[in-house]
Amino acid sequence: MWSLNSDDTANLLLAISGLHSDLTAGSLAARTLSSVQSLLSNDFTAFDKFSVTDKFVENSWNSDPTVLTPEMYERFAIVMAECPHDNPLIHELLEKKHKGALKISDFVSDSDFRRTRMYNDFLIDVEGAHMMGLVLPISPEMTISCAINRGRLDFSERDRTLLTLLEPHLISAVRNSLEYSRLCEKEILLESLLERVTRARLVVDGDGNVLFDSGGGARLLREHSEDGGYESAGQLPLAVRAWLRARLSESPLYDKPTDMTLDGAERTLKIALVPDSASGRHNLILRERQKLSPRLLHSLNLTQRESEVLYWISEGKTDEVIAVLLSISTRTVHKHIEHIFRKLGVETRTGAVRCAIDLLEAAEL
Repeated sequence: MWSLNSDDTANLLLAISGLHSDLTAGSLAARTLSSVQSLLSNDFTAFDKFSVTDKFVENSWNSDPTVLTPEMYERFAIVMAECPHDNPLIHELLEKKHKGALKISDFVSDSDFRRTRMYNDFLIDVEGAHMMGLVLPISPEMTISCAINRGRLDFSERDRTLLTLLEPHLISAVRNSLEYSRLCEKEILLESLLERVTRARLVVDGDGNVLFDSGGGARLLREHSEDGGYESAGQLPLAVRAWLRARLSESPLYDKPTDMTLDGAERTLKIALVPDSASGRHNLILRERQKLSPRLLHSLNLTQRESEVLYWISEGKTDEVIAVLLSISTRTVHKHIEHIFRKLGVETRTGAVRCAIDLLEAAEL
């Protein structure tokens, strides 16, 4: 490996610092390109994605999109597919998994390389006679190559050393940005789920004082209890306190959860008690459950009347009873059921109810 002088080392450290100055995927292209270009004089730099089978997938980013256009990359993909051995770096870096930077001139003379299709069908138009590259193993499914090109002078051993030393930092930067993006997406998903969350855990004492709320417990109790939540007094609603005291006074104290149900128009709230007689701090698990309703069933692409018919089918009503409940004829009920079966892709009432149950379970997260 080439011995670097103090200026080279300082520049390398600056490049590494800039590379890790941010985590967002939006700045990844700029950070990687800047780090390479600050160290090595070149005409253009390209980061390309390869599959697990070492096949070219796409250009991830490059230093000059006006030169490396989509049309140019279409030509590159054709040459890669038809003449993969024109570029010896592909074999050495991707197939042999060589670590560190390699140059075209390590394997073939300049004159021989200029006679290949890789050069004449692609690199000649971007003045890329001289190339140095390395691969970044990002994951088992994805490898990204870094190819640095220039038209006149070949790359030196100093250039090779600098790029080789930068390699692990390029890998870390790409992996970190991808992981950061994944975590951000997960956070956004969790936030959206939390907006719809229908569960909460409360820790209470034997008198019904709330000691801890995992989040959402006050809202659930407020929406399902006639005397509201517990924010003002820090106690459970009266009916829930009475149920709690009755359960805790039972002998022997149950080790398994016992439930209380608060019925609402479209939802029910189940409260499960997990007692802890040793500490006197008892867990209440609150779970709000969606009830089947014509409004909910309407999201199955059913009409309002079809939703009402399916709702009463789910309640076990016969066609004659449904006709009376909806003030329509039995023949009309039969027509609605035919439409329901066709829209849901089922053939029986049981199948239709199964679709309704699936929808209900999805609504409960």
